[in-house]
Amino acid sequence: MTHSISSSLPPTTPKPQSYLHNYFALAGDGGFFIGGMAFLSAETVLPTMIAALGGATWMQGLMPSAMMIGFTCVPLLLAHIVEHLPSLKRYIIYLGLFQRAPFAIAALCLWFLGESHPVLCLTVAWATPFISGIFGGSLVGAFTELNRRVIPLKRMSSAVSLRFLIGSGIGLCAGQVVSTVLDTWPTAQAYAILHGITFLFLGLSYFCFLQVKEQNNTTNSTAKRTPLITNITNTFTATRSSSPKRLFTFQLIFGYAWFIILPFLPAYAQQSSGEPASFVGSLLSAYVFGMLIGNIFITCLGDRIGGRTTLLSGRLIQMGTCLGIIFVQQAYGFLIAYACMGFAFQLSVIGQNTVMMYVGGHHKAISWYSFSGMLGFPCLLLTSAASTYIEYLTADITPALILAFILLSISLICTYRIPKEKEQA
Repeated sequence: MTHSISSSLPPTTPKPQSYLHNYFALAGDGGFFIGGMAFLSAETVLPTMIAALGGATWMQGLMPSAMMIGFTCVPLLLAHIVEHLPSLKRYIIYLGLFQRAPFAIAALCLWFLGESHPVLCLTVAWATPFISGIFGGSLVGAFTELNRRVIPLKRMSSAVSLRFLIGSGIGLCAGQVVSTVLDTWPTAQAYAILHGITFLFLGLSYFCFLQVKEQNNTTNSTAKRTPLITNITNTFTATRSSSPKRLFTFQLIFGYAWFIILPFLPAYAQQSSGEPASFVGSLLSAYVFGMLIGNIFITCLGDRIGGRTTLLSGRLIQMGTCLGIIFVQQAYGFLIAYACMGFAFQLSVIGQNTVMMYVGGHHKAISWYSFSGMLGFPCLLLTSAASTYIEYLTADITPALILAFILLSISLICTYRIPKEKEQA
């Protein structure tokens, strides 16, 4: 059973003034959050940090997906409650504090206890993205639905890309900052500074979100709440009975293969090119530059070409990058590869979010978003395990790249078969 795109729109259309106000308020919220997290980039900085603090290989292998694992493990358990809240904004404000606080705690721990209690600091630094992700996952369904209510769907691609554009601009500066901090300060204090910078930007993000104007939802708040197990069963049944939802689910599952290559790629790039430890900052700058170009592209063309085409383009570039890295040995080659990775990842994330919204429709939307997100929990654990196991067996990145290419090609096929937005009927 599929839904027409008209049925996926909210019952009321945002007024132009309210829509523009929320458009830019949410752009600031997302932009500062993404920009702040660039100083602790999951693709480059976090795996390197765990290795520098003496963490085991399996701990390092979990870092690129740590926050996303937290994000994906709880949303569906709360969806039946969140769908009946009269104010989504108030719920997000409360949990948003707990989402951001772990970074301040980690910064203080690393700065004051880094030398005297290294094991404790390693544990805190490793757990920080997981804990933040759990609170973030508790509000992600509400946040997605709030976005859908206050921003017209036809403006969603540019709205999301503008947030990433702001975040990418901050991230360009982050690469140089990371290199300078790592070269100047001792290991624990350097990462304490990076956690502190991240927390400051997350505070700016929080302030921007406070400016969002929400019209309370009185319809769902008075409806009878669906029990947890019934809600999960109904969501699974609705997904199974809808061809677009099934295809989206499969492309999502196989798309997580991208995380197989991330944990050990920074170390591989550094060793293969013979560059110093601060080379991770250059990789981060290249990655963020690719994100910036991707966001400019989507901001200009995203509303015109649609989420499905954007997602297809991202998957194709990811596949090409997997093959290209196999033949790279020089520093400039890895910089180009990371720029392509950033570009492709932005296209994939923004395209995927847009497709998820129009495929999910309006009925029980938060449950659908939460179900889609919760699929990532086992997928991310599997990709982390696969990455760590391949590294343990071969100490080579090539098998991981080949495996990721194969699985991403399956995701590409599933994405291609999803009907375009105007074809939904």
